[in-house]
Amino acid sequence: MNLNDNNKLHLSYLIEQDEVVLTDFCKLAWDYIVKGVNPKLYSTASDKLGITSQDLQHVIEALVHLIVEACKNKLTSAKFKECLLVLKFTEKQIFVLSEFYRAKQIDINNTLLVGSVCLPMFKSLEWRLQAVIGSRALPQQLEPSALLKLSLENREPGNILLTAGPCELVAVTEALEGALREATAQHARRVSRRFCPSAP
Repeated sequence: MNLNDNNKLHLSYLIEQDEVVLTDFCKLAWDYIVKGVNPKLYSTASDKLGITSQDLQHVIEALVHLIVEACKNKLTSAKFKECLLVLKFTEKQIFVLSEFYRAKQIDINNTLLVGSVCLPMFKSLEWRLQAVIGSRALPQQLEPSALLKLSLENREPGNILLTAGPCELVAVTEALEGALREATAQHARRVSRRFCPSAP
């Protein structure tokens, strides 16, 4: 794994800690991966440990780097344990860290995958209604359609021109409404679990 001297120096602080403190650092590392830096949390934790909040953050970042590097290199649990042994962690500490790695490996890999894929992002949408009104063959014909200009970020070209008839517009509307309902339902479930842990 790619660990520089600073990473190893900050990880050496963890070697001096017992399994309970190391477990807390694993929780802090996961919070860092999911939510980013949390100065308020670090200030409280650093007071309990007797170190500065900046030093605490460095240790957390070193632990995150260790776990992420292991995921990038697709290390098995056995290989990860070997790396920890080289870093001079104890057997009990290796158990704590390997269990954390095993439990979060899939989630971290998914996070890395999302971060590595640069998907187009919606920027704006302009539209104009147009219609073909009759012809010699079909004088009563009326064909409405919409001309759409979709602007995206992270994509070349950035603008896409689309033409959609009534059926396509209905299908797009239904798909968007379904996605909105699903997103709203997922948000409601997350809120429900947060305040009512027993909720399904």
